[in-house]
Amino acid sequence: GFELDDIVGGFVENAGGSPDDYQFWETQDDTGLSKLNIAISPALDALNERDFKEAILKKLCNKNPGATITSRIWQQADTLQVVRAHPEMTKGFKMLPIIQKTQTCLREQNLPEGQNQGER
Repeated sequence: GFELDDIVGGFVENAGGSPDDYQFWETQDDTGLSKLNIAISPALDALNERDFKEAILKKLCNKNPGATITSRIWQQADTLQVVRAHPEMTKGFKMLPIIQKTQTCLREQNLPEGQNQGER
């Protein structure tokens, strides 16, 4: 988890963002496979979702043998997704680095990969 957060945080910072501009959402698809969505603030308009995802997987692949295996599995299973959405706060106004969401919750928000919250 820390390596991924470090990689994503670095790319977000390079795009002009801050730690408050992204969040990890753990979900499952309709077949029960786990997915990891990276919610990126729509304010980072210079960031290309496809390039961002590919860069993350490539950088993860170069970290260590375990990360290389993880990157390859995620790539084959299409586990990593990028969505354009504002990171969410808890009711106590805290921003958690990762939250679990149901696929139904994502469908209600109409957030397929790369779509902005404002484009619903």
